[in-house]
Amino acid sequence: MTETNKPVWSVIRSRVAELLTWDVAPFFRWIPATFKPVGRGISKVFSALPQRTSNWRVSAWWPSDSTFSVQRSLLRLLAVAHRERLELVPLIRNFADEHRIVWRWRLRRLANRIEVGTPLVDAIEQTPDVLDEQHLLALRFATQSGILADAYQDLLQDPMTERQLAKTAILRVVVYAIAMVFVIALMASFLLSFVLPTIASLAEEFGVTTPWAISSQLKVSAWVSDYTWFLFGLIGLVAIACWCSRDLRRVIGRCLRLCLPRLDLSQRPAELLRLLSLASKAGRPISGSLSTLARYHYDKTVRQKLLFIRNEVEQGANVWRCLCDSKLINTNEAEAIRHCTDGNMQAWTLRQLANSKSIATTNRMQQVAACAHPVVVIIFAAIVVWLSLGYFQFLSGMVYAIQGWQAQ
Repeated sequence: MTETNKPVWSVIRSRVAELLTWDVAPFFRWIPATFKPVGRGISKVFSALPQRTSNWRVSAWWPSDSTFSVQRSLLRLLAVAHRERLELVPLIRNFADEHRIVWRWRLRRLANRIEVGTPLVDAIEQTPDVLDEQHLLALRFATQSGILADAYQDLLQDPMTERQLAKTAILRVVVYAIAMVFVIALMASFLLSFVLPTIASLAEEFGVTTPWAISSQLKVSAWVSDYTWFLFGLIGLVAIACWCSRDLRRVIGRCLRLCLPRLDLSQRPAELLRLLSLASKAGRPISGSLSTLARYHYDKTVRQKLLFIRNEVEQGANVWRCLCDSKLINTNEAEAIRHCTDGNMQAWTLRQLANSKSIATTNRMQQVAACAHPVVVIIFAAIVVWLSLGYFQFLSGMVYAIQGWQAQ
């Protein structure tokens, strides 16, 4: 019996090894040789499928690439395709096969839109989050100005790594704060709902003075019990609305950025100066470039300022003075740009000013990231101390009360 089954189990082990490499077709073609009644139909189904090499072998099961890295890779792919005059659709489809779930869907939708004849920038705009707003604005501006090759080169040379690391550090602090809020909320709800009323009744029964921490916790418990369902319902509605609406996520994200110490104060002007530098280097008029930016800029506040500048320039005002009046550059920067003698010097000056503003933004983000985590830890530590101090005061009062009874 063993001699008869030994070859079968050896074949099974080899087929299982083939299955672990994710090439499942040979396994199901082998099934009829061993289990004919069940395997014949499955083999016909798999034989009817198109025979192609599985693309699962080059991508991990769990998406490991960050949004920044995928967008950067897509931008580099677009730059190479533009420089070498390559067909975009197969490149983007093959790039989509290297990723999973969300990014695979996004990139395939982008490829489908390009395949039906949609212009590249319009296809990117119609595919949310496939590129960020800054890159989309730069590509739109470069397409309208005829400087797409220079824009690709500038975007790929932009040192965004340090700024992205600072953003990631701030995001981790926010995620840590949200997680700690849920953990402490669960602990506090248990303590305030079950333990605290028992302690209050014991203190009243034994004649122990209620500590101030316990009294404040009782007030908080009464307030939370009145509004618990309202708070949970509000949080649930906001979460569902954010999941369904991309515009609402943008509004909430901008409100959260306003709560921070103006992290993007220098980033918007830096983006504008960088694009104007490209236009000046290519010999494009600054007034036309401002008109294009005023029409397509994603930030409503900056777009209104650019529309004002465009109208003033059409009336004969100096463009750099208008930028200064709109608080996009300061007086010294406006004077430095105005005294440039030719287009190359003007482009170099705009580039240096943009780099200085980007560095200032990065430094500000790094400072916030360095200070935010200790502040969040101190806040939650204070909450834990407040919760534990009441119970410590109650136990101390009980010990003193018991000692007084023993002395009597």
